[in-house]
Amino acid sequence: QRYEIGEKVTLWANKVGPYENPQETYSYYTLPFCDGDAGKSSSRWPGLGEALEGNALVQTAYRIFFAQNLPRTIVCSLVLDRQAEDVLSYAIRKH
Repeated sequence: QRYEIGEKVTLWANKVGPYENPQETYSYYTLPFCDGDAGKSSSRWPGLGEALEGNALVQTAYRIFFAQNLPRTIVCSLVLDRQAEDVLSYAIRKH
């Protein structure tokens, strides 16, 4: 795809999982990461090849514009509740 200067670029997130076991994968937002528009993210059909590889693309809320420098910006702020903290801690420790 070709972009014009200043045109919005969609950033897609993929699966996450441990390096030691590439067959064990999870959708990006099953872990408590920042989701700027919670519930508004969209998925896309990746195509047969990507689907067979287990890719699960989901659109992120990050604002990126082609060939445009932006100042350093906080993209989100997240406070984890106890359950989210446990989920993230487990994923880090066990995987």
